Order: sequence, then C-alpha cells, then structure tokens
Amino acid sequence: MVDVVDGGNATSTFTDTLDGGNAFTIYGPGLVPVPSMDPVPHVEITLDTVVPGTVTATLYRIQDDRTMRVRGLVNVPAAGGFGGIDTEPPLQQTVSYRAEYFDVNGVSLGFGETSDTYVDYAGTVIHQPIDPSRGVSVLLAQGAAKTLSRPFEGEVIKPIGRSVPVYIGTGRSGLEDINVDCVTFTAEDAARMSSVFGGYDGDEQLPVVCFRSSLPTGLPAVMFMVVPKPAAEPYAYAGGEEAVMWRLSGQEVAPPVEGIVRPLLAYSSLENAYATYADIEGAYLTYLDAETDFDLAGA
Repeated sequence: MVDVVDGGNATSTFTDTLDGGNAFTIYGPGLVPVPSMDPVPHVEITLDTVVPGTVTATLYRIQDDRTMRVRGLVNVPAAGGFGGIDTEPPLQQTVSYRAEYFDVNGVSLGFGETSDTYVDYAGTVIHQPIDPSRGVSVLLAQGAAKTLSRPFEGEVIKPIGRSVPVYIGTGRSGLEDINVDCVTFTAEDAARMSSVFGGYDGDEQLPVVCFRSSLPTGLPAVMFMVVPKPAAEPYAYAGGEEAVMWRLSGQEVAPPVEGIVRPLLAYSSLENAYATYADIEGAYLTYLDAETDFDLAGA
C-alpha cells in the first residue's frame, strides 16, 4: 500500500513529493559498479523512466549524510531517460543515488526513487576530477592522515563594557594541513600520478584532486583537496628503482564545478566504434541505448 500525500491516485509511487496524483512509476537509477582502474573505480548509471514533462535532470549521490551532485550529470537533457558514469563514488561503502527532474522552465518536478550500490575496490585512488582518465592507485605511506584538523574560523573580541571577551565566528572550515603521502611502484604509475597534476605546453590541470580510499583513514569517503606543491622523491626502501614517494599536503576544498568533466563516454566514442552515422543508428533502438553503451567508454 502506497501512502498518498496529494489526494491523487493511490497507486502513485510518489510518497514524499506532490505529484498531482500521477500513477507513473519513477524507478531509481539502474546502477552497475565497476571496481577496477578503468580508468578509476566508478558506477555506470541508467535512468530509463522519468517524471512526465521532464526536460532536464540532475543526479545526486548520497553517502554518510552528505549529498553531492554527480559530476557530468547536472542539468542534463533527460526527456526519455538519461545515463552517465560517476567516477567519484566511495570505495567499499554503500552509496545511494536519486534523480531530481525539471520541466522546460527549470521548475522541479520532484525526485525519483533511490537506488543503492557498493564499489568493492580495496585500495587508495587519486585522480583529476575534471579528467578522470588521469588517475592512479597508490599505497598510502605510514603516518598519512595521522592528524586531522577542522579549525573554527573566527576571532575573539572584547566589546566595550564587557569584562569577558566574545567569540565571533563563521563556523568550521574543511580539513586543513592534510598529509596523504603515498608511493607508486612502477614508472607507469609514476607517470599517471604526474599526469594528475599536468605538465608543460598547455597541459595545465587543476591542483585539486579527488581522494578515495577503502582504508579507515578518518578522511571523508570522497574528499577533494588542493595540493599546491606536489613533490616526488625516490623511494629506495621499496626495493625497486622505479618506486617514488609522493609528498602530497594540502587542505580540503569544495569540488570543482560538477557540470564540468571530460566524459569517458562521448559522441566521439561512438564515432570511433562505428564507420558511419547510419551504422550508429542501426546499432541502437533509442538515443538512451547509445548514451548508456558503457562498453565503449574511453574508445
């Protein structure tokens, strides 16, 4: 029996959104976790039912009581369904997803149902949020994230006529003075870590990285941190000439704008997989089928 909150059709699946009695079932996202460096652990997402009248949609990821918009799936065209890849899910923790739907005027039509998944990847991954193809799996150094500090921002003042000072603050900041020193063991992984921060001749990247780990570090499950001075040094104790110790220190910041990303599955992926546009049309029944052919991601 579904609760009715709007006096409408009792078969409505909208239990917490006023929907005018629409009995159309809005299922949660279809989720496929990919626990491998392909190029980073991710979740493939498909939504094939939307609220009638939907023009655009935004997908949200919910974990540890924190709600974040999924990168690349913000205000996307959604009439008939939509899909994409979340390259920033937490590792070895249950995570939930749900979509919010909007009409042609940008007015919210409510949320669909929630779906859960679990990315069973053991390890620590650092990648460039704007370009998830730039990522690497690392070994955290001993003492990494040993001390965690979230200071309060404010000052103590002494008003005239008061014998005891008054604290005036603006709340707590994110984590500061974070140390996530780590090791790569091969020349290939060292190159991947270097690419996270970019190079020369137009290969500029943000100093903000996405950090995820299955280890009990005490850090947020999905943390964005600015690393203004990444440094590399030989790591002789690893028993190999290619091992590198990466000195990564910085502070927690908000993620880069979630609408900006270099997609793993783009139209160019279809162009590279098929000889002609007619071949593309013949391979898929709907645009959604093409948009969610995740086997072509990275092509």
